[in-house]
Amino acid sequence: ALDVRAQLGECPIWSDEQQALFFVDITGRTIHRYRPETGEHATIAAPEEIGCIGFSKSGGFVAGLRSGLWRLDAEGRLGLLARAAPDVRKPDEADGGVEHPLLPAADLRRLAGD
Repeated sequence: ALDVRAQLGECPIWSDEQQALFFVDITGRTIHRYRPETGEHATIAAPEEIGCIGFSKSGGFVAGLRSGLWRLDAEGRLGLLARAAPDVRKPDEADGGVEHPLLPAADLRRLAGD
């Protein structure tokens, strides 16, 4: 079992390629990667609250942060895809991801270049 003591863990996604479970800790501002076969656990720090992630075909993630939609690489470097609307106060779309109805898949894929 993995005990990460996440403050608010959400958005679990599985990578067949990496044989790993990824999830976010929204208020802990962290992406977690866990490989059950080896027990390896690693994290990527986010600069602000992170509500959801999806895999980018070019590597890394598309991440919904408080300030908007960002491309996030494995080292934590960010590239802005779209700013959040001014009235967005927190990343409530914790169950987001690329197929979420509030994040139209076609637009998200276009923004991510995938």
